[in-house]
Amino acid sequence: MDTLPVDAIIKIVFFIPDPEDLFAFLGTLRPHIALGPLEDLYQLGLAHDHSSLWPALTLDCLMKDTLSIVLCESIAKLYSQVLINDSWFSVDWLKKHLNPIAAIEWGSDEFPSTIAKKDDWVDLRITRLYLFNKKDTPETWKMVVPRMHYLKSLSIEGNGDLAEVYRFVVKSAPITELQINPIDFQVGNAELLHIIEWFRRQPVREFEECFTDWSDLDYDLRQELCEVMFNCPTMDRLCLSSAYLNQMDFTKFCFPMSTLQLHSCDIYRDGLKLLASRLMDSKLTNLELFDYLEDDDIDGMECLLHSPLWHTYSLERDLNITELFIVSLFYVVK
Repeated sequence: MDTLPVDAIIKIVFFIPDPEDLFAFLGTLRPHIALGPLEDLYQLGLAHDHSSLWPALTLDCLMKDTLSIVLCESIAKLYSQVLINDSWFSVDWLKKHLNPIAAIEWGSDEFPSTIAKKDDWVDLRITRLYLFNKKDTPETWKMVVPRMHYLKSLSIEGNGDLAEVYRFVVKSAPITELQINPIDFQVGNAELLHIIEWFRRQPVREFEECFTDWSDLDYDLRQELCEVMFNCPTMDRLCLSSAYLNQMDFTKFCFPMSTLQLHSCDIYRDGLKLLASRLMDSKLTNLELFDYLEDDDIDGMECLLHSPLWHTYSLERDLNITELFIVSLFYVVK
């Protein structure tokens, strides 16, 4: 055991996905063998949550003390995936200590304001970006995000004009996952056109959107958007909020996604019956309907439950103080 090379141990640990198992393994080895940089990982585990250290490294405000930074510098290049939950203190530090091919997931509400700093961000291998816009978030993010050439997943939530996001995404080659939850931005016909084009150009895997004035949008564009969304063969998850689907033609939808979440989308009565009929031959395994009933009308839900699509299911219901009926349905396909 004491002759086992450190490089061999490092290769072994990457076959241990569970963080608790990993640290138990290191704890067993420590009395018998020098662990090299894995000793620094073990020491970090004494002060930090193990799930923040394995299998991905999480860099956030809890990692900013001097000792943690020094220990991170020793192990950072071991990781192929790094999560940054807060604004990290130095982009230069990331460039120096991370594996250059590591995939970075970054959650941020702060963007640099100088040209040099913007260029620094562009050079990072950021594959997933979670941006939380505040009212005072610098507009520089609009110049940075379109230049992130490794970006595959983009999630934006908060304030501000998001029209440029739709224009950028439709031209982006790698982005296949998009989540947009605006607070004060209204999606218009122009944005619908961009989303439709994105679906036609890209193998979209995940899409989440909150609409505020769905009924005011062009009907033909709404129907076309629904057709490209509900028929996208590469879709894993689709989540829509306030898209009033009761006027849409469900006979043209085949639902190839595995997860469908519809929040306040006004699917009731005949709409739910049509939905149930279209799910018969779908690949759906998880359906969530939130706030869809009017006047406690459960005919549509009964149609879903009586469909031969499911052989097991569970139904959870909760009535809140505004008497909005919340229904979540999870089922297993035969």
